[in-house]
Amino acid sequence: MKKLLMFLAPAFFFVLFGGSADAATNQELEQLRNSGQDYEVELTYDQVVERTAELTGKSIEEVKKETPAPTFKAMSAKTMSATASSSNCGWYEVATSLNIGKSYKPTLIVIPSTCRSGSFGWIQEEVQPHLVGMKADGKKFEGQIEVRLQPSRFSYVVNGSWYNHGTVTHGGTTGASALWTATYSVSSSSSHYADWYSGVRYRQVF
Repeated sequence: MKKLLMFLAPAFFFVLFGGSADAATNQELEQLRNSGQDYEVELTYDQVVERTAELTGKSIEEVKKETPAPTFKAMSAKTMSATASSSNCGWYEVATSLNIGKSYKPTLIVIPSTCRSGSFGWIQEEVQPHLVGMKADGKKFEGQIEVRLQPSRFSYVVNGSWYNHGTVTHGGTTGASALWTATYSVSSSSSHYADWYSGVRYRQVF
């Protein structure tokens, strides 16, 4: 039987899985994503593809073409050290709520490549995150998200605007050497809601 460990704090909901075979079911994912809490959860390849398609506006076929399953696995392996060679590597979805206003809290979603050996886990800094994205919850985000990966956490800077209406385009994620930037643009935008700059903030993963 799969073991699921959950730790609940006032503003933090953490789920730890023991390997790719123990990735969350779709039902568990839905529960987490609707919890209103921050979380980390291990994903399967198909779940990563579906989440990326959802938050970038691309089709599942487009995402799979950009990162097919063999490449997805190889990316996790290509930068592993000797220590990581016997580890279990995959991908985590890390959700972080942003306090834009009193009643509006969009969610920063980062899906980095991660490895685990026993109870020790780490982020693969040199591997591009499968997704750096914004779950805008009914609004439209335009701006940049910068993420710098570290072994146990990442820093992030969000700088942009939110609109009530418009058409959103995710410009992709670019970068190298642990620093990655995603860009969103909005066409035919209207009904400006807010501008927001986060400054440098940190998110613990392991």
